[in-house]
Amino acid sequence: MYKEYLKEAEGKELYEFNEGLIIYHLMEEGQGTYIDSIYIKPEFRTKDAALEYSVKFLTEIKKYEEDVYGEVDEVHPESGKMLSLYLNMGFDIHKIEHKKIILKMPYTTVKKLWDNVNGR
Repeated sequence: MYKEYLKEAEGKELYEFNEGLIIYHLMEEGQGTYIDSIYIKPEFRTKDAALEYSVKFLTEIKKYEEDVYGEVDEVHPESGKMLSLYLNMGFDIHKIEHKKIILKMPYTTVKKLWDNVNGR
């Protein structure tokens, strides 16, 4: 039911897997994918877990040839950890607006990560 709510009320998609979930939305055609939220269950959290699951997610939705965006709300109590996570995944700070840090991973980085995960 939550998946339907996200789609109808917020225009977002829910990608679920055993170890967690990713909430995202597709931007205008060819402009990329926007990751709204990544959640990994505590028992599956490792240094590279978010990166590993994000690359699998992008592979499954076939969006590994476009830029990927994410955001960190500056007032969130875990904002420091979240920003560090995104930066360690290969994102760069794109811009800061309205107390949100918008991050971007260029498609060249996405493609390189995809190639590494898929043995190319």
